[in-house]
Amino acid sequence: MRDLLGEMKMKEKILSIHVELDECFEVRGGDKNVNLVNFHGTAVSKFFSGKILSGGVDTQFQRAGEHKQLSARYMLEGTDCTGKKCRIFIENNGTEGELVTKPSLVTDSEVLSWLMSAALEGRIVNEENGIRIEIYEILSEFERTEHTFEKDGRKIYGELYRPAEDRKCPFLIMSHGYNGCSEGMRQEAERIAARGIAVYSYDFCGGGLNSKSSGRTTEMTIPSEQRDLKDVLGEVEKISWIDKERIYLFGGSQGGFVTALTAPEVADRIQGIFLEFPAFCIPDDWAGKKEEIKEETFEFFGMPLGKCFAEELPDYNVFQYAAKYKGPVLIFHGDSDPVVGLRYSERLVAGYDHAELHVFPKQEHGFEAHFLTVMAGKIKEFCNYH
Repeated sequence: MRDLLGEMKMKEKILSIHVELDECFEVRGGDKNVNLVNFHGTAVSKFFSGKILSGGVDTQFQRAGEHKQLSARYMLEGTDCTGKKCRIFIENNGTEGELVTKPSLVTDSEVLSWLMSAALEGRIVNEENGIRIEIYEILSEFERTEHTFEKDGRKIYGELYRPAEDRKCPFLIMSHGYNGCSEGMRQEAERIAARGIAVYSYDFCGGGLNSKSSGRTTEMTIPSEQRDLKDVLGEVEKISWIDKERIYLFGGSQGGFVTALTAPEVADRIQGIFLEFPAFCIPDDWAGKKEEIKEETFEFFGMPLGKCFAEELPDYNVFQYAAKYKGPVLIFHGDSDPVVGLRYSERLVAGYDHAELHVFPKQEHGFEAHFLTVMAGKIKEFCNYH
């Protein structure tokens, strides 16, 4: 089955720049003609808002009998999607008559740095008072197929995303949160796969009411999910077309908690971990509840659990244990998360040797689409760098 990223048709708009033309200077010499066109304008998108600084210029060069070559250079100043001030320099090259251009950019925005290595495309749209330049990120096609395997009598179901490029891919193992499943992680998985990274998003055994893996939710514990993750790692290491030197772990919420606690045990087999609002609040949330549980099964946040879940919660300092992983770590968290407070990720990132925390403003326990794109872009940048 070929699966594309929704209605985006393998490109996603990053910037929309409204340009108004100012002075034009011309020089002719022999069979050559050059125009310098100064301009100003504004840029608006969910990723960046700002204005074109003084000095924006479009250089138009034409030799007799040939198409005019266009090369615009300008700098934007404004704020990125996290509210931080930044600048973006853009060089946009193209040919007159062809509405598609080739932009490249440089930015001091930490959260938009991935755009400097992204495949970009520009589009020119004529407007009444000037032109509009739209800049898109070009995405990769991918396939999504079901992949199920058995381990020690347990069936583990997952969805495998394979980019269309004929090359060995970096590989990311994606672990869902409490009462979740692989289907619920598709927005994250699709955006990452569309940027050339293979993904295996799987269902924990008993990890949710919609899990397609075997096992009951009343049998699920943090250690059982750690076991599942290690079994998945062993399974994907058998896949011939992945780059085994670039395997990464990704976990959301409780899956992030499980991922971070498992990473020290498999550190020699992975190159990094990505954590999406990791639920390091779990020990605090359950403090004192263990003694109150009398029944063998009970309901918690809409899902039946077994007493074993509380009995097998980590009884050690989870922050110190997670910090035993010495590889690189990226953490993404919303500053308005009502389920897992930002303070948990702030404490977590402080313990790691090599970690970054990206805080998304006004985001709760789940991110809006453009922040999912930022997360996927940062993950691609990370995989390319490491």
